[in-house]
Amino acid sequence: ERFLGTPYLWGGRESLGLDCTGLTQQAFEAVGVILPRDSDMQFAWTGDDIPDWRAPNALRRGDLVFWKGHVGIMTDADHLLHANAWHMAVAVEPLESAITRIANYYAEPIGARRIDISSKRGRTPDWLSVSA
Repeated sequence: ERFLGTPYLWGGRESLGLDCTGLTQQAFEAVGVILPRDSDMQFAWTGDDIPDWRAPNALRRGDLVFWKGHVGIMTDADHLLHANAWHMAVAVEPLESAITRIANYYAEPIGARRIDISSKRGRTPDWLSVSA
């Protein structure tokens, strides 16, 4: 949340400008967890699927919600923190508002994932160990 209001910058990974995956990388690096660079890789390689994530109170702080090409971090069960081109900044908004707006312009979310920080902190991520 310290990046709230930071300008949106496609490919950005610092306080001068962030994109959605730069924000998630910075947030998780702050607690010792390394995430892949792109949202498709974060979705494929990060955390555990939350199958019932659209159910009331299924999400919690730190969960990641994904669209094709976009990701945000839940600040609580109902609010999403994300760097986005709509606000042209890092912003917090109700998850349902983000889902509706993004669905109107692009697509529905593809899922949500939960990262067990205690088991990932300081460890080499599985996705770095995968050979091509």
